[in-house]
Amino acid sequence: MKRITLLCKVVDNYGDIGFVYRLSRSLKELYAEQFQLTLVVSNLESFSRLCPQIDKNLALQEYNGWTILDWNNEKESAAFINDNFPDVILECFQCGRPEWLDNLLFNEKRQGVLIVNLEYLTAEEWADDFHLLKSGTRSAGVKKINFMPGFTDKTGGLVLDNEFMESLKDKNAALKKVQDFISEASKKSLEERSDFNVLVFSYQRDFSYVARALQDFAHSAGKNIRIFAAPGLSHKSILSAVKDCSNIIVEELPYLCQTSWDALLCLMDFNFIRGEDSFSRASLSGLPFIWDIYPQEDQFHLVKLYAFLNRLKPYFEDSDLFDRFSRLSLAYNYDFKESLCPESRSIVEENGLDIYTDRDFCFKELLFLLNNYQGLKTSFALFSKKILSNGNLTLALAEVLKNYF
Repeated sequence: MKRITLLCKVVDNYGDIGFVYRLSRSLKELYAEQFQLTLVVSNLESFSRLCPQIDKNLALQEYNGWTILDWNNEKESAAFINDNFPDVILECFQCGRPEWLDNLLFNEKRQGVLIVNLEYLTAEEWADDFHLLKSGTRSAGVKKINFMPGFTDKTGGLVLDNEFMESLKDKNAALKKVQDFISEASKKSLEERSDFNVLVFSYQRDFSYVARALQDFAHSAGKNIRIFAAPGLSHKSILSAVKDCSNIIVEELPYLCQTSWDALLCLMDFNFIRGEDSFSRASLSGLPFIWDIYPQEDQFHLVKLYAFLNRLKPYFEDSDLFDRFSRLSLAYNYDFKESLCPESRSIVEENGLDIYTDRDFCFKELLFLLNNYQGLKTSFALFSKKILSNGNLTLALAEVLKNYF
């Protein structure tokens, strides 16, 4: 049995650890007899939000057949790793390695270790070329390769774990996974599809135009909007925005474990999501969504967003519908008060975003998208079908490891 150590330095609360937790579950589902997993995590509290069985105060613990180590506890973690040294180290999302691990890794006796630099998910074209490229290390006994999640068959794809796929394909199974965390009224709404259901999990922002658009859409569609407000940075903002809106019902969510969160996302009509892991799930869901991308210095995040929009574009038959969705997505993520790198400035200028900074523009574009919901949903469903056909990242990663050994 090969030992795999997954390294996770939590940056965005749940995106990093969400991916590592999902990948670990998927590896166990498929390769429980071949791989022994150890997870080294910098923020156990974030992990425990997704997986309540994790004790945030324990430096070393066993769960689900895995060993969970606290990145920050050198004594406990180094002792365990020294006695159970991995064959493979997965560095997830450019997290690097703790100093204590480097001290164990780079010594003259260490041989036959493979480091996999498992990168952030990106739709940028360079991902196709970077996937499976080799990198150097400072020891001949330690090899390193790069592995790219992605949206094409030239990358490693996305993780298709069993629980998520069940929720995606079976709405009744998804309902069972969320029934203990939502009200009876919301359960009935989801069962009967009587309301237009919207999940909001975002960064802190002004949601006033979102509330206006949803309210106007509710009136024209003749149904209520039911907003599922996730805890976190966007919670107070969305509650404040909709407090005086008629036809909008709010369900304030508790923190959900990952499997229940996935199920809820798959039950929605529209998602406002943030982060890495929820972005990948939203892309696979086939449901329309707006992505609140993690902000980067000089707004380089617009480059990443624009690359995703270009991947999505071929699945829109209606070019005007795509153009309006694209402009709203960019405007949603553009801060005209902040500086821009040259690449992002080019995107802003190309799309005329300087004239789209007022909320009235965003309100009109979002309302247009909602009023053309069926066309939007068809396009996202086609995109989902394509990336599902690229296959399971877990299988692709395991194949790389098997070829190495």
